[in-house]
Amino acid sequence: MSLLTQALEKIDYWISHSQSWHANHIRSSPVYRNLPGLEREMIELYSEEFQFRFSEEIYELYQWHDGGMLFII
Repeated sequence: MSLLTQALEKIDYWISHSQSWHANHIRSSPVYRNLPGLEREMIELYSEEFQFRFSEEIYELYQWHDGGMLFII
């Protein structure tokens, strides 16, 4: 597991388990979506559609979660 994935797991755990105002606010936000990651093949389809090569970090991010929850942080 890379350092990026480890850090994301810690953030996800905090959002899921913390009773702080901030974590509750994130969980109750209409934009908060804790969705599973995408398959690499799906990410590559998006990459082709945008005619852009994503970095490995982007692949890792979207394989971990779809990225939706990160917009609220």
